[in-house]
Amino acid sequence: MTTDTPASSVTTAAEPLSATLRVNGFDMHYWEWPGSKPNLVCLHPSGHYGRIWERVAQQLAPQFDVLAPDQRGHGDSGRPPSGNSAADYAADVEALAAGRDLGRVVVVGHSLGARAAMVHAAEHSERVSHVILVGGPHYSTLEAGADVDHWRGNSGTMRQRPRQIASAATAAELLRASYPRFTEADVQHAVRFNTQPAAGGGLEWKYEPTWVANGLMHALDDLTGYAARIRCPVLILRAKGSWELTPERMPKVVGVFSGAQVTVIDLDGSANLEVEAPDAVAAAIRNFLT
Repeated sequence: MTTDTPASSVTTAAEPLSATLRVNGFDMHYWEWPGSKPNLVCLHPSGHYGRIWERVAQQLAPQFDVLAPDQRGHGDSGRPPSGNSAADYAADVEALAAGRDLGRVVVVGHSLGARAAMVHAAEHSERVSHVILVGGPHYSTLEAGADVDHWRGNSGTMRQRPRQIASAATAAELLRASYPRFTEADVQHAVRFNTQPAAGGGLEWKYEPTWVANGLMHALDDLTGYAARIRCPVLILRAKGSWELTPERMPKVVGVFSGAQVTVIDLDGSANLEVEAPDAVAAAIRNFLT
């Protein structure tokens, strides 16, 4: 640990619990920072892993019980042969909540996780007390024809990514290029928890790039019907540097949640606020829930 690393990017709390639950035909692995109810279920973005929420979870537990699953096809979870729409991921959230007898939950999600959180809240109003969208919902899920080239390009790039990596140093180099606002501690965290030894030597990403690429195309799915059905309070944490959720687009974003009370908070950052601004994200969540 270096002395010049920001405190928000250093793991200082106790290690989270690690557990696995059989859901929907595969073994879902999840991390848990134990605490009091309500239970928060934090859902990571495409190509990432549950423990990406660590900096946020450390600050919310033990005031809250925080669970962060490795979603299907990611991290240490398995995956069924098919199914990577928001509805599929949302079904896994419900299976986890039911299997753990969590009762009412707060669903927190970013990107892929935000899509799953929205669908889960719409489908299970009896289960979800609050929805927190970190980085906000994808605009392309709310406005037909928006950002098509972006998501097709992202999917194509991911599809071409080799799963195998020569070394941890190579993985770190790729992560630095992809996430320039990550600290070195954040990069090493991702190397540690999002890679594994490869059968032929070296490392491999824990996710299968083709699986993630297919899932990225679901960022173009129409989720307006789900958004309109959400009845619990919704918090949107918008990154001020977001290319996607510009101030001009936000009235449309808020308007689709026609049956919910929506709070929008702008935070400094570009995209991965749970990593770039964990202190601010944790504070905003705590204030919203208390």
